[in-house]
Amino acid sequence: MPNHTHHSQYGSLLIVIIVLLVLGCSNDDLSRPKAYSLIADSREFGRSTDTIPLSSQGFSVGSKQHMWAQDRQGIQLTVYGKEYFESVDSISVKLKESVTFSLLEITGIADAPMPQGAKQVHFQWKYENIPFIPKRYVIEGGTGTAMMRKYDDGWRLEEISLKQSDSEASLSAMEQEEGDVIVCRIEKEIQDAQKRKLEAEQKRINAIIQRFKNNGDGTVTDLRTGLTWIKQPVTDKKWSQLLAECKSKSAGGRVGWHMATRKELETLLVDNGISIIDAPDGRFFGEILKIGRGAFRVADSIDNNYCWSWVAGRGYKTGWQRNQKGFIDSRALCVTCQ
Repeated sequence: MPNHTHHSQYGSLLIVIIVLLVLGCSNDDLSRPKAYSLIADSREFGRSTDTIPLSSQGFSVGSKQHMWAQDRQGIQLTVYGKEYFESVDSISVKLKESVTFSLLEITGIADAPMPQGAKQVHFQWKYENIPFIPKRYVIEGGTGTAMMRKYDDGWRLEEISLKQSDSEASLSAMEQEEGDVIVCRIEKEIQDAQKRKLEAEQKRINAIIQRFKNNGDGTVTDLRTGLTWIKQPVTDKKWSQLLAECKSKSAGGRVGWHMATRKELETLLVDNGISIIDAPDGRFFGEILKIGRGAFRVADSIDNNYCWSWVAGRGYKTGWQRNQKGFIDSRALCVTCQ
């Protein structure tokens, strides 16, 4: 006779298993994979940006490594920084190519304070594909929270917020090594450029020293032209007074002194249009011809109540300018061919 009791027990157990499976599949708990999917598919992720915040030390490190520098116009990229960035300010850099926001992982799921039944999801995110040189200076990513609620059709993402974390850059060993090589190359190029600049300056000074002779009596002789020069003391005197004072000079026992003409002043030009007055910076001639910025009165300067002056000095373009009536320029150079 069949054992109906055993069959009924097996049937009941099967029903219980099916019910548990069904209930398990419709569990109201929010799983991490589901939360990840909802956040990754949101508008916050997958979008691109080309501007990334600098880390707390990023601006300082970039300055020390010659990526950017500050001048009167603000923060400017150096020639080396322009290889990797479009622009920079005190808080962020603009990259040459955009990077995307990428979700890393879900770090926790908890009941939200309100509304009832909502879940608060915590996660980590990063900027995807940051070039390794910019990685040295920027914030790479951060954390975030998302609010999710359960509806009849399932869980929905309602709010999401991102927070940037100022963490250390996570460079791989290969990236770190290649970055160090590039920084060393930049530093060497800067040192070489500074060396070339100093060598060019010394070459210019040497050329001036060979061309001009310091006579030791307050005068300087240009060996190329044979003209001897002396600086007129800077005082508030009119053109006519300066003209007379140059004619009365007898410096170094020489005669024939007069206020320099335009053509005579132009002979003081050396390489690249730099004047002898500007070139040595006082290191060779001292105060003999070191007049500095400004214009110099010339003997042939009177023209219908205007005066012509020869402009030569640091920060000024060498050339001629016409001064208005009444403008007193007491700078003058006296010259003789004796």
